[in-house]
Amino acid sequence: MMKSVFAEIGSKERLRALLAGLYHKMQADPMIGFFFMHQDLDKLIDAQCHFYLFIFGQITTFDGTPPIHAHKKLPPLLEGHFNRRLVLLQETLREWGLSHANQAIWVAFESSFRDAIVHHA
Repeated sequence: MMKSVFAEIGSKERLRALLAGLYHKMQADPMIGFFFMHQDLDKLIDAQCHFYLFIFGQITTFDGTPPIHAHKKLPPLLEGHFNRRLVLLQETLREWGLSHANQAIWVAFESSFRDAIVHHA
C-alpha cells in the first residue's frame, strides 16, 4: 500500500520537497516548533526522505536511525505534540494534492509509532 503513496508523489525530488514543506511548517509551529530549535533542518529532511524512500519501497536498505530511537534525545513528546504533527502532515498532503486514500495510508503509518514515541507520564 505504501508504494501507491510514492507513485502518486512521483519522484524522490518531490518527496523531499513535500517533506521540506512539512518540516518548515513544524519548525514554525507554536506548539511543536521548539523541538526543531538548534536542529539542522536539512539534515532532518534528508534523513526523513531516506526513511520514506525505504518505506515506500524505492530503496532496499535503511541505515539511518529508526523513528523510535531518533526521538529519545528530544524533550518528552506528548500526545498533543504527536497529534499536532499529524495535523500538519495531513495539511501538507492535502496541499500536495495526494488522494484521500494515500493521505489515510501515510497518516495511519505515522500513527503506528504513537505508543513508541509518545511520553506517558
